[in-house]
Amino acid sequence: MRKTASASEVHVSLLGEFSVTTGGQPVEDHWRLRKAKTLVKMLALAPGHRLHRDAIAEILWPDAELETAANNLYQILHTIRRMIGATSIALNDDVVRLCPAGGLSVDVDLFDQAAAIARRNSNITALQHALQLWTGSLLPEDQYAEWTLEHRERLSETHAAVASLLGSKLLEQGEQEAALALVEPLAAARPLDENLNRVLIDVLAGLGRRWEAIEAWRTAAPRARRGVRRRARTPNQSPSPAAAYRPTEASGAQHATACGAPVGMEAAGLSLAARKGWRIASVIDLRRGRHRQDAPG
Repeated sequence: MRKTASASEVHVSLLGEFSVTTGGQPVEDHWRLRKAKTLVKMLALAPGHRLHRDAIAEILWPDAELETAANNLYQILHTIRRMIGATSIALNDDVVRLCPAGGLSVDVDLFDQAAAIARRNSNITALQHALQLWTGSLLPEDQYAEWTLEHRERLSETHAAVASLLGSKLLEQGEQEAALALVEPLAAARPLDENLNRVLIDVLAGLGRRWEAIEAWRTAAPRARRGVRRRARTPNQSPSPAAAYRPTEASGAQHATACGAPVGMEAAGLSLAARKGWRIASVIDLRRGRHRQDAPG
C-alpha cells in the first residue's frame, strides 16, 4: 500500500487527460477496478469533492441491489486507498469525501478560479494565465459518460468566454493576428457561440479580410438566427448578442445607406470595419448581382 499522503500532496488532473499525483509523484495508471478510477473523477468534479453514496450507486451500479452496491463501494474505496493513500478517501454519514483533510488540488478548480478572476477584471495577463491552465477538454476518455456532460459543457463555455474576451482585448490593442490565431479554431468548433463568432468576424474585418468576414457571418448566421428566434419567445429576456447578426427587415435602400450597418450593430460593440462588412453582406443578400464584380477571383 502507498504511504499515507497528506491531502496537500494530492493533485488530480481532469483536463486533457486523467492523472493523479501524490507528493509530486504520479500514481501509476494500473487501477485494479475501473470504477475506482471513475469514482475519483466523479469526486474531483463534485462540489466540495463529496457525493452521497446513493448518488454514487445510481451512476456506478444503477441496477444493483442496495447491499450489492454497498459492498461494491467498500471494494473501490479500498482500491483508492491502496492507490493514493490511506487518508485519501473517507465514507462518513453516507457521504464519500475525497481527501477529507483538505488541501486537495484539482486542475478544473484552478482553471475555474483563474477564469473567474480574469473575466472580472478583463486583464490580458490574467486572461492568458487562465487559458494556460486549460490543457484540453474534460476527460476525453469519458466523452460520452452522462455524469460528465453538464461539467463538460460548463467548462467549454467558460473556456470559450475567456478566449472571446482575450481575443477582443488583443484586437483593441492592435494584435489582430494573435487574436485570429486564438479565436479562429475555437469558432470553427463552436459555430453556435455568438460571442466567439462575433469576435472572429470583428478580427477578420480589422485585418481587412472583408470577404472572409462575410463568409464567417454566412456560416454562423443561420445557426445564430435559430437561437435568436428561440430566445425571442421568452418574455422579459434581454436581447442576445446574436441579435446583431440578424438582418433587419428594412428595404434594400436602407441597407445600402452610406451611414452604416443594420440596426443593432453598434449596440453589439462591433468595430467600424466590421459594421461596414455587415452592411456589405446585407446588400449582397439583396443585390447579389451588383457585387459579383467585386468578388475575389
